Amino acid sequence: MIDSVKSLRVKLNDINNFNASLNFNGMLSLTTEVPAKKISSEEETWSDQSLLIFKHNWIGIHSQFEPYKMVLDKAISDEVEAAYQACMETIKPFFTPGKVAAAPYSSLDAQQRGAIVEASYNYRDALLKAKEALEMPDPA
Repeated sequence: MIDSVKSLRVKLNDINNFNASLNFNGMLSLTTEVPAKKISSEEETWSDQSLLIFKHNWIGIHSQFEPYKMVLDKAISDEVEAAYQACMETIKPFFTPGKVAAAPYSSLDAQQRGAIVEASYNYRDALLKAKEALEMPDPA
């Protein structure tokens, strides 16, 4: 464990591990991972709190996108924002104000799960447009 922590510290202190391309790649990877893997993941299904996990994945992705809004065309930023909001709207009915946990993921039917998948892929596609507009290269 100590060696693992030391290794992590070295990686976190290496500036080459942090740049816009890697940041954007991480956002795109996670917006793909939610619908492609997490939607049917045993780990999330076991806890039955997948909706909470999806929500906070999307919140984290969007927090990483925020700085790019300043340099993007407003129409592109608005498209990303709308796609993010659409993701959040797909899960909103399953949260109760004042409670952290969501409704059990197992209670969603195929149509509701499909809406989550579609929204997350649309979010990813909007982020891809933003990446292209920024002329962001893929990570080396």
